[in-house]
Amino acid sequence: MRACHPDIDIVFVGTSRGIETELVPREGFRLELLPVVPLSRKPSPSWIAFPFVLFKSIMKVVRLIRREKIDIVVATGGYVAGPAILGSWLSGRPLVLCEQNSYPGLTSRVGSVFAKVVCTGLSGAENFLWRKSRIVETGNPVDIVCTERSREEILQGFKLDPSKKTLLVTGGSQGSQRINSAMLELLAEKAIPEGWSILWQTGRGKHFGVLAEIDSVPENVAIVPFISPMCEAYIASDAVVCRCGALTLSEIACYGVPAVLVPYPFAAGDHQRKNAESFAEAGAGFVIEDAKLDGKRLSEELSKIIDDEKNAKMSENMRSLGRPEATRNIVDIVEKFAGSNK
Repeated sequence: MRACHPDIDIVFVGTSRGIETELVPREGFRLELLPVVPLSRKPSPSWIAFPFVLFKSIMKVVRLIRREKIDIVVATGGYVAGPAILGSWLSGRPLVLCEQNSYPGLTSRVGSVFAKVVCTGLSGAENFLWRKSRIVETGNPVDIVCTERSREEILQGFKLDPSKKTLLVTGGSQGSQRINSAMLELLAEKAIPEGWSILWQTGRGKHFGVLAEIDSVPENVAIVPFISPMCEAYIASDAVVCRCGALTLSEIACYGVPAVLVPYPFAAGDHQRKNAESFAEAGAGFVIEDAKLDGKRLSEELSKIIDDEKNAKMSENMRSLGRPEATRNIVDIVEKFAGSNK
């Protein structure tokens, strides 16, 4: 939106406990903090405080909308979006709701009743949203404009052989202890697929612990704490082992990288498992439950994905799920309804 409209005024709302307190100001946006508390799924003192804090947050959003003469509200789910959704309704401002996952949380399900449009990122969300007539599957906005470097240049930068196929292993920027442990077992058993190299992002906080478990790193393996920009890793990879957050899956779909999917078992509503299942059903990957992941199971699943013919078909299936135009789609919708309020 800012790229299309340089003079646009964009205000974020969030909480003092969220990562937005660091990220939003760093990107040059204003941030208004709300006194929101999450609603516990089990009986707790928060049940008493919740309605009062929610009312206070909603009124703060209403005052913000009126003071700033805001034209449109865009909500992306999560409990902090609740006051924004209800505040937009009370203020008569159009709401665009963006749901990233295959399984929407309660805020998105309720919010779909008030939204002009619900932009879904992954297939399956439409089965759970309460107001289905407003759903548009736009895809999730991901950054796919990345690098001018070729695959060969990227792999040479990691000291990997470009003539081999590449398996990317990542548990996200923080890493995954379970995935790292399975990879250590795979290396100990010398079970790296023949003709393949491994690019392994351990996570910054887990990197030295991984290196301490390895006597010597094989020449066809690159072990790094963090990769940036991540799109270079996707460009260079022929398969990936990863967690199943909505944006990770949206990214690998845009690059057509078939996957061994390991859902994080403690994600809210078990939404990562549902995300992974939608990709597996499309023939774009295989799912391993976190509790069942070890070196042996990982080796078995990798054997299904490294066959050239299967790999090519899964890559095609994965790419068919990609929505590289998602950002433009969402911007078009926001522009349409922002203009309708004038």
